[in-house]
Amino acid sequence: MSKNILVTGSSGLIGGIILKHNSNNNLFGLDVAPSLYPNHEISDISNSKKLENIFLKNNIEVVVHLAGKTSVNGTWNELIGNNFDGTANIFEASKNSGVDKVIFASSNHAVGLFENDNPYKWTTSYVDLRKVANKERMMPRKFISRDGFQITSSCRKYLAPLICGEDYPPYKNGLPISAKLKNIRVRRMLKEKFMIK
Repeated sequence: MSKNILVTGSSGLIGGIILKHNSNNNLFGLDVAPSLYPNHEISDISNSKKLENIFLKNNIEVVVHLAGKTSVNGTWNELIGNNFDGTANIFEASKNSGVDKVIFASSNHAVGLFENDNPYKWTTSYVDLRKVANKERMMPRKFISRDGFQITSSCRKYLAPLICGEDYPPYKNGLPISAKLKNIRVRRMLKEKFMIK
């Protein structure tokens, strides 16, 4: 029986593969970037009410949540909006719109370099959420909001230094962006010609 499945981050590598190779279901894509996939909506994940409306409009039963900033060098301020608050919005909207299941990939490192395996293939299946959710109970209760879908300010304060880590240089196309020197000719200061013998 086919399901109505929405894939966040659908313009990314993994999201695109899921949309391309999962034709047994009614698939919908959601991303900030345009996509060639026909059932695609351009939106970010910053507003849970907007997400809820998208889920209800398309009668979404399953959300595969892949959206987020994937930079390994992202700062806390760059990551918190998409990767933390945005994920909380996905869960909140799913709860409020009656989504049956949320499949959440927590990190781009969780799949690390699988794209180097040629061809990369896998199978997907449904699992009862009670079998996989809440197996690790290491986070203090004061770090989770009452509804269980968000982290508290004390959690953010605790996690900030752990997530920030080193101050990496900015990157572009996989290479560090380094300082560029200006080639400006300066006035000659030596009276004698400089020669190497």
